Amino acid sequence: MQSKWSKAIVFLAGSLMSLSTGAVSMNCTDLSNSELPANVTVEIPAFLYFQVGSANQTPEITFDATPTLPAQGAYGGPVPPTVPVLTPTSITGSDVSNGVNVKVRANCGDVKLAYSVSDSAGLVSAEGYHIPFDALITSSDDADLSAPVLANAANQQATVTTTSYGAVTDRSTVWHYSYNKPDMPVSGVYQGTVTYQASCL
Repeated sequence: MQSKWSKAIVFLAGSLMSLSTGAVSMNCTDLSNSELPANVTVEIPAFLYFQVGSANQTPEITFDATPTLPAQGAYGGPVPPTVPVLTPTSITGSDVSNGVNVKVRANCGDVKLAYSVSDSAGLVSAEGYHIPFDALITSSDDADLSAPVLANAANQQATVTTTSYGAVTDRSTVWHYSYNKPDMPVSGVYQGTVTYQASCL
């Protein structure tokens, strides 16, 4: 939910009525002070803005281990080779080239970031094999806007703290992703989706 506007309602009430109930009266020779109430109401609605990647495109992060592994049929070692740490070979749907841009703006105090995954068994291939989501390592350029640690069971959360007086938050950063699982999986193209959620604490 995004709201760019706040509204203020100001109600001023004052009265000076002689002889009315609750009114203050004085004569022209009375040097005492009179006091009249003025009620003021200001209403500011809560808003929460959360963006991951480009505003109008879902980010897609691609890893390809092909250049780092032996060619098909060319490996003759005693055990399967291990998969090195991989950085993305392409990132689309992001405003930066080396990661995914993230923004959080809110006036409701600290913000909780959580996530859900498309398959509780992990990234899945067309043949039905899986790679766990914890093979994907996340990092952030701003420790105060860290990315939740990914896992098959989406039980990790991150807290975004306020940036100014009055519990207002305005933070932006870049999240980086890498693949770090040395064990060789079954060949295939593995895909999955991580859906991030933001909520006011």
